[in-house]
Amino acid sequence: MKRKKMIGIWNLHASIAGMVLLLVAMLSSCQPPEQGQKDDVLLARVYNQELYLSELKDMIPPGLSPEDSMEMIEAFVDRWVREAVLMEEAERAVPKDLNIDKLVRDYRASLVRHSYEKRLVEQKLDSVVTDQEIRDFYEQSKEQFRLEEPVVRCHFIKAPLSAPRLDEVDAWWASRDSASWEKLKLWAQSYAHVALLSDSTWYKYSEVVASLPPRMIDEDDPSRHETFVKDQEGYRYYFRLLEWYPAGAVPPVSYVRDKIVRTILHRRKQKLLDEVREQMYQKALRHNEIEIFTHWTSGGGQ
Repeated sequence: MKRKKMIGIWNLHASIAGMVLLLVAMLSSCQPPEQGQKDDVLLARVYNQELYLSELKDMIPPGLSPEDSMEMIEAFVDRWVREAVLMEEAERAVPKDLNIDKLVRDYRASLVRHSYEKRLVEQKLDSVVTDQEIRDFYEQSKEQFRLEEPVVRCHFIKAPLSAPRLDEVDAWWASRDSASWEKLKLWAQSYAHVALLSDSTWYKYSEVVASLPPRMIDEDDPSRHETFVKDQEGYRYYFRLLEWYPAGAVPPVSYVRDKIVRTILHRRKQKLLDEVREQMYQKALRHNEIEIFTHWTSGGGQ
């Protein structure tokens, strides 16, 4: 029997271009050899594991240059060798009391169950949460939403003093009519380092403070500096407080709306899955598909 050609990992790093070109040619041929055939090429061996050229046949994109193909093959073989060495050592180190087969079965069961439940949820879960449901949940659960730190609705811009048209920005900021505000937003997209210009978005106050120089604003009470425009350390800072809630307060429903929606949907999901599981259980009972053997509890034999 004709001996199989073999490229050890040491040859790969020696860049034997002729052999790599042969590999690329084989990979690009219409019918690459199957693993183990006599004209297949053995690329590497680690202990009792072998890597053949045929296993790489789907890796090389059409039209790739020989040089790029060589790099790709070398990189793959290097990764394969390292992984094979690691797995060999890991196999030797597996504790005798570790039941790998059971772990694999349990993991497979978990994946199958998760996939099935995911499809159930996608098909049957009502994902519409009404404003009334959100309001009811909020009223019933206010205490759990108490703030650990202040939150604010504000307008805030941090822009370098070298930015163009700052005089116009000052006017747009002061005006606040819709046309000026749209101009300000467009300008901020291009030149501002920080721009918080939504009327409805809430922010943790600490995150806003972190973008300001020390002592430019009271770190505990933003209401002491409700609005200002200041230059410092090469930047111009625009700040306008719209609303805030201190630590310990119950925030408005708008601040916790997304959290409430997620909680409601999670509860619906759990209820749906519990109901489906119970239906399956009852169906199996009706069809006599469940048998529970209790003779072992009394210590008796067969």
